[in-house]
Amino acid sequence: MFLRTSKFSEARIRNVDSKEIAPFLRKAIANYSLTAKAYSNLRTLTYGMFKYAKEKGYISWSISQTVNDMELPRKAFRKEVKEDDEMVRCHRKCHKNPEDRDIV
Repeated sequence: MFLRTSKFSEARIRNVDSKEIAPFLRKAIANYSLTAKAYSNLRTLTYGMFKYAKEKGYISWSISQTVNDMELPRKAFRKEVKEDDEMVRCHRKCHKNPEDRDIV
């Protein structure tokens, strides 16, 4: 997902410093125009990898503390546009039956 040519993508997990996590996540949000939900999925994967690394003794710092200390404004995420189901159904119905257009 992240740039394959970056230092972060090439680093061994035991060599990753907690200070590198926040810039990685911020760059991912900006570079890939992540929604809040997509960021949540990325954060879950990041938690899992680094919690496993801590359990195995590869790192000594806490990923939870590192990520929780990050402050991300809502404006950082791409907005997800959801269509109202009723409007979508009405729109489809009108296209199927042109005579029903006057009803709507």
